[in-house]
Amino acid sequence: MNDENKFFYLIHYCPNPDCIQVQARIRFPKGLETDQLLDFEYASADPTRAQQRHPFYNALAGIEGLKSASGGSYNLQLLKANGLFTWEELLPSILEAIRLHLADGAVMTEAGEPIRPSKNLLKSLRKRGCDV
Repeated sequence: MNDENKFFYLIHYCPNPDCIQVQARIRFPKGLETDQLLDFEYASADPTRAQQRHPFYNALAGIEGLKSASGGSYNLQLLKANGLFTWEELLPSILEAIRLHLADGAVMTEAGEPIRPSKNLLKSLRKRGCDV
């Protein structure tokens, strides 16, 4: 299978264990700017805004356990509710939303092993008082 039939993505685990970033080789749909946060609890309470958003973001809002999203053209940062679900439980639904709304029939393909913060970075952040 050639690369034209594949949707490449890469998962980055953030120092905050409730946050991940998904990078893709295609642009995420407009409607979520770099400095904008889409709070799913607030968004679900406003059906007018839901009608105006790209269906992909509505699909993310429908995933139980996801709290919010932010991002840019080629990355999406997601925040989950603390302690309810693990990323291993949420990622299949997130990737399915990407597949259904963005991959256009392509095979979902990891571009590499998920990237996790180094022990040194976590240690440094903890010394600064960060709860990671």
